[in-house]
Amino acid sequence: MVMSSVLATGDVADGMGLELLYGIDWKPQLSLLDRKQLQVVCDANSFTSDESTLTIARHILNSTLDEVAHRTLTQLTDSDRLRTPEFLQKYVHWMERHDQMTLRTSDKVISDERLEEPLEELERLQSLWKIFSAIARKLKSILIGETNSLQVAFDTGLAETFYSDMFEQICDERFHKLLELLTHENPTMRILEVGSGTRGLDVTCAVHYERA
Repeated sequence: MVMSSVLATGDVADGMGLELLYGIDWKPQLSLLDRKQLQVVCDANSFTSDESTLTIARHILNSTLDEVAHRTLTQLTDSDRLRTPEFLQKYVHWMERHDQMTLRTSDKVISDERLEEPLEELERLQSLWKIFSAIARKLKSILIGETNSLQVAFDTGLAETFYSDMFEQICDERFHKLLELLTHENPTMRILEVGSGTRGLDVTCAVHYERA
């Protein structure tokens, strides 16, 4: 918000006012806002995209990955488990705990053909989420050390595509408004991203930072 020019008080010849030659660029002080005030300023309850398709795809994704985990665990033999790389053994243990807590209507293991149906439906609804179906199809091979998961995700460009879509959804206009408040209060702010080294989030932040 830019303050409008101020007219001088008192008698001025011909009714003309004295205009100030400066203005003030004003924004709310982020550190002084409470949670509700911040939600109002950032218009937190506004949504720029229809999330109905996303909700359906998320439901299919969750249920399908549960079936993938269950099927893969039943396929792992004792010999296979000996081949599991050490850094993936904890992941296998987590899969086992998750599978035990998952409610299922039948203990019957889903076939490869039946598994393809929801995976293809997921790819149809969210083509940018193909990283999940690619990992799902290779999960056993990954767990026994035959396939490198990084090659499946990154060499194919699937991870980059998914990250771009994810950050576009997260870092929308509401995020831009928040970043505007941050940079207004601290113009010399620096961004440090701690993660896997893909720099997906800081690249997105940089675009909004330049706009702010």
